[in-house]
Amino acid sequence: TVNFQNTSTDATSFYWTFQSGNPASSTSSNPSVAFSSSGTYTVTLIAYSSGNTSDTLIQNISVTVNPTPSASFVANSTSVYQPNATVIFSNTSTNSNSYFWNFGDGITSTLQNPNHTYADTGYYTVTLISSNGLCKADTIELINYIYVGPDPTLTQPVASFFTSGSGYTCEGSPVVFINNSSGATSYQWTFSGGTPPASTSVNPSVTFASSGNYNVTLIATGPGGVDTLQQNVSINIVPKPISDFSANDTIAYLPNAVINFVNLSDNASFYIWNFGDSAFSNLEDPSHIFSDTGYFTVSLVAGNDNCPNDTNVYINYIYVTNPNGVNSNENKNNSIKIFPNPGSGIFHLYLEEFNSLASEKNEIKFVVFNIIGEEISLDFKIMKTTSGGESEYILDFSNHPDGIYYLKIINGKSSENIKFCLLSNQ
Repeated sequence: TVNFQNTSTDATSFYWTFQSGNPASSTSSNPSVAFSSSGTYTVTLIAYSSGNTSDTLIQNISVTVNPTPSASFVANSTSVYQPNATVIFSNTSTNSNSYFWNFGDGITSTLQNPNHTYADTGYYTVTLISSNGLCKADTIELINYIYVGPDPTLTQPVASFFTSGSGYTCEGSPVVFINNSSGATSYQWTFSGGTPPASTSVNPSVTFASSGNYNVTLIATGPGGVDTLQQNVSINIVPKPISDFSANDTIAYLPNAVINFVNLSDNASFYIWNFGDSAFSNLEDPSHIFSDTGYFTVSLVAGNDNCPNDTNVYINYIYVTNPNGVNSNENKNNSIKIFPNPGSGIFHLYLEEFNSLASEKNEIKFVVFNIIGEEISLDFKIMKTTSGGESEYILDFSNHPDGIYYLKIINGKSSENIKFCLLSNQ
């Protein structure tokens, strides 16, 4: 573009013509005209005065047209690898004499044909601005033009993991994520809905509040690069087993001492009964025949395949006696004292304050059997509780005939027994 400067005098209007110009004519005072190529061109200017007179100037001008810069470049390689990730750039721009490079990693250069070494792996966009000082600069941008890969001699990391167990987890227990990645030296985990929500451990343990599908992400980083694995993990929470049971009776008589047990457990799929007489059962609601007299502690282990077992033990829960005599297996913990024994009708009974009977917060019940195993009535009253660590009861047995009796003391699901003798002439 050529800018014409009008130096005419005493003129009020103008008319220009330009050989091979664009525009070819103009009435502007100081027009700008573009010429497509260098050469000598005829320019005519007619200047008009207010009195309708005019003056004409015809002049040949020499025009030199400078070409517009065009930016372009190539690289000797668009994929390079560490540790020597050097790229040689060849500048193929035209009509330019000034250059500005941006290699996409924060480094720039004004060399015409630079070499550049990349420090990190990744994709890089390269930009070149070419100019000549006379025309508008031209820019070329090649997006993700250069790929810098890790050292090919190093193992590429591969992220991989799985969860421990069968996919079922006991409530309150963590799920262990087993890291099966290769070629990695550090890890970053994220667990949607888990506690903790993130971890850098190799094999983290994570707790989930409820069953569901949870998104788990593992980023494995090593000398050979980074790999990311995102996976939906199905978590199934299993409630803990709770062991409990009852029996249709807690007293049985030989020879048909059969007790039917009722399983009251929750969240269990298998059971182990111990009847206290070296007999066991895996049934849910077993019946058991006791063959010996005495007190028997019964326990029930309730479990499932995913949680720790729960055990419930009822001490001295079942009492088996012989209807033809008093069981000699009495007061085995020596925690009950009765005197005088033999006695003439009034007996003093002491229960140690901290034994299994007196320490429980249940109402104590007394049952008396005669020598042939028949239950009989009993008149008694609670006299006082002493401060010496024992509970004292006075039993009035004076209305009963002489003989050997068996006293069963029941406190909730615990019980003990003691034999005493009534002799009215004592």
